[in-house]
Amino acid sequence: MSSAPSPISCPVAGDLTSTTAAAYRALIDQKLASNTSWSLVELDLRASRMVDSVGLNLLVSVIKGVKEKGGSVRILIAHPNIQRILAFTRIDKHAEVRMA
Repeated sequence: MSSAPSPISCPVAGDLTSTTAAAYRALIDQKLASNTSWSLVELDLRASRMVDSVGLNLLVSVIKGVKEKGGSVRILIAHPNIQRILAFTRIDKHAEVRMA
């Protein structure tokens, strides 16, 4: 009996903004490229208190790319502001969002 592959976890160290989005994107791309057997990507935003428009664009891009490859995305959050932003932009309709 084979088990499902572990999710790829991509933690962000702070807010997901225009100053951090490029580095976070590079981390995600590196993790996806180095692991070929995945079905779930976990974007760990628990350390984030804010996501700006560049960060939102990154989330949408990652969700779209992962879904095109047959995977799914889970976004871990800890701050209610992030939850409101994800609901307002309807990102929560395209990825699982968990308050953790």
